[in-house]
Amino acid sequence: MSEQVITSREKVEQHLIKQKARAVDMDNTACMYRDELGRMCAAGCLIPDDLYTPNLERRAVNLLVADGRGDIFPDDISIDELKHWQNYHDGVAQVTPTGETLWSYRRWIEGNEAHHPTLFKQALAAHYDNAKVAA
Repeated sequence: MSEQVITSREKVEQHLIKQKARAVDMDNTACMYRDELGRMCAAGCLIPDDLYTPNLERRAVNLLVADGRGDIFPDDISIDELKHWQNYHDGVAQVTPTGETLWSYRRWIEGNEAHHPTLFKQALAAHYDNAKVAA
């Protein structure tokens, strides 16, 4: 029996559904890749334990990449898509790449099923997978 390969996109979705809580600092003022309670954000769950260090905190995905730390993230997800996942977790007001819906992980945690991680994953997949076909 072969082992099923889980994509980074699916891993983030499954992680956020299972955790159903944001990874934040103790003051609940800033999102963290990994917080003191062991929770991980959308991007943080993709960072291998041996590559994680606390100095990654409080720096957005794109800034880590600009500083030469893009190697901590898997190759099967673009940095642009990962940034969308990070914004979704962090509560940054955002629209899908196609300009459709405002998404918020926090809204889903509070009970708004229209913001479910699976729906967000589907919107991102539709955009990024169609962009690959068009290229």
